[in-house]
Amino acid sequence: MVHAREIEFYPEQLKFIGHDKIISNKDIKNLKFEIRFHLEPNVKVMKTKDGKSIFIDLDGEGWKFSSDNSIMNIDKGLYFGEKNSFTDNQNIFISGMTNEENQTIRWEISKL
Repeated sequence: MVHAREIEFYPEQLKFIGHDKIISNKDIKNLKFEIRFHLEPNVKVMKTKDGKSIFIDLDGEGWKFSSDNSIMNIDKGLYFGEKNSFTDNQNIFISGMTNEENQTIRWEISKL
């Protein structure tokens, strides 16, 4: 399996649109995948009640993360960005099952 990411930035709209491609050389189906977006420790995230978006608070600025037809969630992690130490952080992840030879997962981050 190969993972490839394309990101487009629209500065007028303050929006990022990403396409993560899962590419298989063989006809492999029904494998679980997770695509993770690791965040710095000072970033706060909250999933909406309907589960279709995740709000991001970055130094008082609001952003929205969403993904079409994908399961999104928030997970705890460790941030190793400082020498000889680590800090708790959070990350956003998209999970699912492969369902075809080449699959594209679309996601978007936009400023509120």
